[in-house]
Amino acid sequence: MQEYQREHAEAAMDVSAYVSNPINAYLLTKRLTTDWKQVENLMAHDVGAEFLSNISNYRSILKFPSEEDLNGAAVALMRLQDTYNLDTSSLARGELNGVQYSTEMSSDDCFELGRQSYVNHDYYHTVLWMNEAMTRMSYEPRNRSLAFSKADILEYLAFSTYKQ
Repeated sequence: MQEYQREHAEAAMDVSAYVSNPINAYLLTKRLTTDWKQVENLMAHDVGAEFLSNISNYRSILKFPSEEDLNGAAVALMRLQDTYNLDTSSLARGELNGVQYSTEMSSDDCFELGRQSYVNHDYYHTVLWMNEAMTRMSYEPRNRSLAFSKADILEYLAFSTYKQ
């Protein structure tokens, strides 16, 4: 890439002089035929699969968090919320007592906290976090891909409200 950038900068200074040099003309032609095929092959190559393979290999070496770890973290957050009587919206904004401590949570994050509460039969927190997910979902960009729908949230809310 650096070579291409250097050549491009040199050619851009005086295009006529650059292509009138037979060596430059040949190299430019070669780059746009033979070399370009290699570039196309690289671009067509599915680098995502290679990346995924590398990550998968590291899963056996490194210890990634499990579903149980995720549940434990969610339960710990609910305990903090109850112990310090933290407002769900403030917590989702990353604020504790008016001080910004972390980044904002997305509707996905709030939904997952609600789902973890639901799995633990903690319907009180399920309602709080599903309502927050619904609120955040309404002002996030529409083109954002979500793992859940408004209907999913309403289903969790209906059953959790009934169980309460």
